[in-house]
Amino acid sequence: MSELQLWQKVVYEENRGGNIEIKIESSYTDGTVAVDDISITPGKCPDPPRDGSCTFDTSTCGYTNHESNGKHKWIRANMRNSRALNWPRRDHTTGTPSGGYALIEMPYREISSGILTSRVLSKPESPSQCLRFLYFVPDASGNRGLLVRLLRNPLPASRTQGNATAAEGDETLWHLDAALLPNRWTPVEVSYTVRDNYELHFRCYSSTTRSPDFFCAIDDVEIFPCDDKKGEKMSCSFDDGHLCKWQTSNHTGDVPWELSDVENGVPQLPREDHTLSTPQGKFVYLENKASSKVVKAKLLSPALDPKWVGAACLSFWHFAVLEDPRSCNLTVLSANESEWWSSSHQLKRSWSQEVVRLWLQEGKGQVSIEASLGMALIALDDVVLTYGQCASERRGLSCDFERGPCTWTNAMSKRGTSEWFVRGGHLRSTLPRPATDHTLGTSQGSYVFVSGAGLYSAQSATLVSEYVNLAVPGVQCMDFWFIAQNVAGTQLSVFMEQRGYSDFNRDVVWAAGPSNFTGWRRGQVKVPRRARVMLDGKVVPNNKNSYIAVDDISIEVNSNCRSLPPGAAAGNEGVR
Repeated sequence: MSELQLWQKVVYEENRGGNIEIKIESSYTDGTVAVDDISITPGKCPDPPRDGSCTFDTSTCGYTNHESNGKHKWIRANMRNSRALNWPRRDHTTGTPSGGYALIEMPYREISSGILTSRVLSKPESPSQCLRFLYFVPDASGNRGLLVRLLRNPLPASRTQGNATAAEGDETLWHLDAALLPNRWTPVEVSYTVRDNYELHFRCYSSTTRSPDFFCAIDDVEIFPCDDKKGEKMSCSFDDGHLCKWQTSNHTGDVPWELSDVENGVPQLPREDHTLSTPQGKFVYLENKASSKVVKAKLLSPALDPKWVGAACLSFWHFAVLEDPRSCNLTVLSANESEWWSSSHQLKRSWSQEVVRLWLQEGKGQVSIEASLGMALIALDDVVLTYGQCASERRGLSCDFERGPCTWTNAMSKRGTSEWFVRGGHLRSTLPRPATDHTLGTSQGSYVFVSGAGLYSAQSATLVSEYVNLAVPGVQCMDFWFIAQNVAGTQLSVFMEQRGYSDFNRDVVWAAGPSNFTGWRRGQVKVPRRARVMLDGKVVPNNKNSYIAVDDISIEVNSNCRSLPPGAAAGNEGVR
């Protein structure tokens, strides 16, 4: 799934007079070219966008060198004006030697840096903004790197970022050095919040004199509003003496959750809530004093907005009093009874937090926390359901493919490999593929896909993440949905590549083969720190019925991470 598998906008201005015939030609050895939405209008083409987005093909879109830059400057470059053989041979936008990008060189034996500054960007209509761009560097080192900073309310004479302390409210959005992926255009996605005018600064630096020449190149800077509903939440601390808009189930056999009254000894434990850490605080609890029966209760979320489709995050705190670990279990379920999380009998006599990553589909937005108790007590407090990614996630690593591949890329092309493509069920094609994606559950949704159609030898396609080292400590866990069509020889495998290890040290940590189950299946696997995830899809050559699809990847901190489906960690789940 090279980035060129996505729709690319092309703008061309013709200044010659007289009659002109326009021809659009394509040349390729193996692939497909598509053209859509052609329009011809009189006059000059519109100016580049002023929102900070830029392809660098015809101009720098208002990006300039910062006043603190020394003799080394950012330039708008392409292979035709290249002064070095290791500069990018093609830009990212057009994939040609004539396409432009922004670049700065850090010469050998010099400690230096240079900042590329956007124009002052106006206060956006939506405070939640997303930045996407691609970088190209020749190598990776702990002493050389690239970072992006956000400057809020910039002064007319912009602050000297390199030598002065950053002003209050300024923020480093992204920074990599040794984890940079060299010699290829690599995507980056970050999100940020702004409520006033601001600037973006791209800073390339080298802090060593012992390394070869270094440069940073960037291309296809895109700034766009993140989904406006991201960050909306439904929460309840129970301190106002009610369940907010949450409710208990009234199904036959279910018992209600009760509100605490610790000041009057109900229940005896816990003696304090979690929110206030006082007896005056409230929580909900369920208690069973009979050893001869099991009681069940469900805490149901409010009916969610139908537009809440996609990622969601549920967090809550629990406190358990029990003698037998098997006497109490908590489960998080979606409206269609799909299990997202289970306590696995690891409940404690202290307030402990759980954070559960969910995917919501249209019409299936209600979430429930179900308790099953023998002789035990379970208490819940500070329940928060948020639309959007969990706090531990990093934008780009988690991806629903609705706007493209995020920061996932195909492995570098080599003999015997194919590519993953972003596809949707609405495409007019006779090629067998999933009719609907997992995110939206409709034919309009997108996923990544690899097929055996048109292949004449055994091949695999490898989808690669950036290095995964989340800012939040804990167990890193990848959750995803997949389909491996029921053809012998079709297999999806997960490899982990840790920094500093060669290709020969990659181990299969998860594998699943074809299944009679025709719907999306859930996969889950632990991700080591500072590792890259590699999704390897192996399909049967010249067999259009052999295909693999993947959707809704999320990587977050999850102490309850386990291998799904059962047996996949051993590498033999359905493999034949």
